[in-house]
Amino acid sequence: MLSSLGRRVSRHRLIVLLAWALLVVVGGALAGDVFDRTVSVADAPAGSESLRASERLDALDPEGEIVTAVVRGADFFSPTLRDSATAVMSSIRAVPGVAEATDAYTAGGAIGDDGRSSLVVVELARGLTGDEAVATASAVSDLLKGIAAPEVLVGGPLLAEEAFVDRATADAALGESVAILVLVVLLTVALGSLRIALVPVVAALAAIAPTLAILGLLARVVDVNEFAVNVVTILGLGLAVDYSLLVVLRLREERAADPAVPLDDLIARTVSGAGRAVLVSGLAVTVALLGILVLGDPLLSGMALGGAVVVVVATLAGLTLVPATLSLLHRALPSAGARTWARPWAGRAAREGVLARSTRLAQRRPGLVAVAAAALLMLLAAPVASLALDDSDIRSLPADAEERRAYEATTTGFTGIGIEPVTVVLDGSIQDAAVTGVLDRIAALPEVADADVVQQLPP
Repeated sequence: MLSSLGRRVSRHRLIVLLAWALLVVVGGALAGDVFDRTVSVADAPAGSESLRASERLDALDPEGEIVTAVVRGADFFSPTLRDSATAVMSSIRAVPGVAEATDAYTAGGAIGDDGRSSLVVVELARGLTGDEAVATASAVSDLLKGIAAPEVLVGGPLLAEEAFVDRATADAALGESVAILVLVVLLTVALGSLRIALVPVVAALAAIAPTLAILGLLARVVDVNEFAVNVVTILGLGLAVDYSLLVVLRLREERAADPAVPLDDLIARTVSGAGRAVLVSGLAVTVALLGILVLGDPLLSGMALGGAVVVVVATLAGLTLVPATLSLLHRALPSAGARTWARPWAGRAAREGVLARSTRLAQRRPGLVAVAAAALLMLLAAPVASLALDDSDIRSLPADAEERRAYEATTTGFTGIGIEPVTVVLDGSIQDAAVTGVLDRIAALPEVADADVVQQLPP
């Protein structure tokens, strides 16, 4: 089957290349839709107790997004600061989408422990869409920056999440751009040809663009997290390059074994040999990623879905696009060990490879190699000893990020603020003995500092 596929791809190479070019163009045009449709999903699995408690609280006492600001650096009682803050808070309350604003000058807000800072809390209206909430929060942030204080740090969960996503996206784009440049250089040196080195990179781009378009369509029916895009680009780049190299190196071996073989037969043999490895690998990775869906975690599910799609597309590219491209560029692929402009130090005669030499060494000195390999693995694994596993939070942002500085200023500069409470939802009246018994046991726990009861929630 794979041999027949390779022969057809070689014979109809132009049609295959035009089909992939169309996929890339259409995928690139529609890829932007996925960025507009990704959403922030719940951190807890569906049906978990913490998620059900959160959903119940949202239904009983819904709240909008919160924007916080710490105004500091000047005497709290400064007339200039007071007048400026009063005017700004009046403007903030007039912003469409602002439900409530609390500050220390006009609404009895918190004053910092140092007497030179104060806290502003702005709640946005409920029912705002994600884009509307971000736009309103940005408008509030701009107004808060107008307060005549030496420093105004604006943050809050919404702005921190936006900063985290923007930072992750920018870092991923930069890292992947650098990786592609380094990859092209390394492949050019390893393969001896720039044109051949570009084949895996083209295959990766051809796998990523259609996948992003498909992910945008999937985001219409299922929740897809922003970080699914990063998974698509990372997996697409890595797997497409791996699969392309399998095909390229197998083509070189088949050509060296029978230099007079016709081109169609050469591609057929190549796909028959390397295609089996590509297909098995693609199926294995796809099944593994789809298995993550069983966990039911909404964050991982979106990533697994995007990852599975890009693996399928990368596999198809390895079986069709790469062989079709090589059927046009096969003459540009140097023989193993041939001297080219990319590796002028190489000799004409093929030498025994590194893997073959290392295998012979392991066979001659198995004990020594085993000890050395174990020591190297332990050295590489040493950082795991200090690895801290935790959920991503505000501390994932750089120390100089304004959103993180605002959070730290709020939690360290105001007594009683910054303690993360454990919320318990009890169905029952406060007069119920069972309810009061639970509350008494909670308050009596040794690590509990305080327990507040909210009784005004509607039934």
